[in-house]
Amino acid sequence: MRNAHLYSAAALYDEVIRRTRKTEQKVYLFFDEIQEVDAWEKCIHSLRVDLDCDIYITDSNARLLSGELVTYLVGRFVEFVIYPFSFSEFIELYRTTGADLDVREAVIGENQKDINIVLENIFFMELLRRGYVLTVGKVAGKEIDFVCVKQKKSCIFRSRICWLRKT
Repeated sequence: MRNAHLYSAAALYDEVIRRTRKTEQKVYLFFDEIQEVDAWEKCIHSLRVDLDCDIYITDSNARLLSGELVTYLVGRFVEFVIYPFSFSEFIELYRTTGADLDVREAVIGENQKDINIVLENIFFMELLRRGYVLTVGKVAGKEIDFVCVKQKKSCIFRSRICWLRKT
C-alpha cells in the first residue's frame, strides 16, 4: 500500500505534475487499473489539458471503458484489445526459449491441478483470434462452455479433458 495516498484524483494529479514539472518534452503517462482512483476521469482530463502528453490506460476489464465512463473521453481515445499469446505463439516462444521452465511457470504456474481451466482459456482465446463471437449456454440442461458463431455459422464446444488412469 505504498501508493495508497494516490487513490484520489487530486493527489494523483498533483504527483504527476510534481514529477513532470521540469520536463519540457512530451510526457508519456501509463496508468494501469486506474479505476481504483476516485474520480480518475477528472484527473485524466486535467492531465490531458495541462500537459503535453500521451496517456495510456490499461485494464484487464472492459468495464472501465464501457457505458458512462467513456463519455469523459469521447473523441479522445482509441481502444485496443490485446490478447495473450495464441497457442501457436506460445509454442513458438516455448521452442525458442529451449523449453525454458520460467515460460512454463508463467503460463501454468501453480495451476497444475486446474489444467482444464488453462486449456479451456487457450481454446477460448484461439476462437476469439479466429473471429468467432463466443457466448455460454445450456443444451438439455447441460452447460456448454462456448457457443461459437462466425459468419452466421455456429458450433457448440464442451471441453472435456480425460486423463488415462492405471487400473
